[in-house]
Amino acid sequence: GGVAYAVPAAAVIRDGVDALLFVRTGGDVIARRIEVLADDGARVYVASGIGADALVAVDGISALKALWLAAEEGG
Repeated sequence: GGVAYAVPAAAVIRDGVDALLFVRTGGDVIARRIEVLADDGARVYVASGIGADALVAVDGISALKALWLAAEEGG
């Protein structure tokens, strides 16, 4: 088996069937699609989409999601 990473459940955004995390890359924060292995309510175990050195956003998720949705809609 591969490596799985545990992230706080509050950091994971559900977009239909997709799951995403907001990850800092350089000076930007981007939405990254992830593959969820399991979710125990407190933590989500991620199979792919991030690496061990990923800087995952855990605060301000609702604001980040609103900005991301606006950008996705072209606004």
